[in-house]
Amino acid sequence: MEAGSRFTLVDAGGTEVDPSWEVIAQHHDAGTTIWLDLQAPADEDIERLGALFSFHRLAIDDSQRFSQRAKLVVYGDHAFVVAFAANVDSEHDRTEVHCYYRPGVVVTIHRDPCPAIEEWLAKGFDHEFDAPGLFLLYRLLDSLASSFPPVLDEIDERLVELEDAILADPDPSHMSVLTTLKRQLSHLRRAVIPGRDTLGGGTSLAIEELPGMSDEARRYFRDLYDHLVHVAEQVDSEREHAASVMDVYLTTVNNKQNDVMKQLTAVSTFFLPLMFLTGFFGMNFAWMVRHVEGSVPFLTLGIGLQAMSVAAVLVLLKRRGWF
Repeated sequence: MEAGSRFTLVDAGGTEVDPSWEVIAQHHDAGTTIWLDLQAPADEDIERLGALFSFHRLAIDDSQRFSQRAKLVVYGDHAFVVAFAANVDSEHDRTEVHCYYRPGVVVTIHRDPCPAIEEWLAKGFDHEFDAPGLFLLYRLLDSLASSFPPVLDEIDERLVELEDAILADPDPSHMSVLTTLKRQLSHLRRAVIPGRDTLGGGTSLAIEELPGMSDEARRYFRDLYDHLVHVAEQVDSEREHAASVMDVYLTTVNNKQNDVMKQLTAVSTFFLPLMFLTGFFGMNFAWMVRHVEGSVPFLTLGIGLQAMSVAAVLVLLKRRGWF
């Protein structure tokens, strides 16, 4: 067992942490329902797992590589499920979980800590229909699906706060935060949508082929599908919210830029007549040199005309609503 890895064995008798493979084999041979959770196992541990429970080679290869798409595959007497959990306080926004199921045996494998599984490890397990292993698989998948709404609710709160901050005073840092949230929503969507489609309304071919499937169990998996549909709709709703906040940011920034351009235009408009008058009277026309003498003509033509032009510009801009 590598450093950082942890094995947990759960059965009707209780929970055992880091049991040996001999102890795991004894519980398996006893014929009771067991749940084995492997966190960050080494490749050789996954090989021993496959040999002990006779899991399909393709599933074992997937668990050694990870980075899989959500799916459900039935290999005769056992099934392999790839599902995801969302994390609230983690550097990873989702955790990939591999589930193996055979009547009486459920095995979960994940590389990173998974709070949704930690919760169920603390509770142990019970069953509500005549296939306890299948019910445990349902409860695990439902618990993973339930991990998404709290994360999405937190993202929604951050989007609301971000929108308020943008309306108050848009800043380039807001765009960075918004881009991060949009990327996180995209990751969550890629985890939820394939999982929803895999169940296919709780009546997909793979679900029907699960060992031990019954009418009662089918109702539970149909409820799980409804749960995932709701989560998928919430993800899409938050993505639309993020797009709306993006539009608010771009609109607010554009309006702010328009205000700046309006102010610059107003300043330029003030100086335009002044520049014209200065240039005009700066020309040495013979008539002007001979007739414009003394302080009165200077004050009248030099300052009076400029004051009148500025006043005219002010009146014009005010009528146009610039002030």
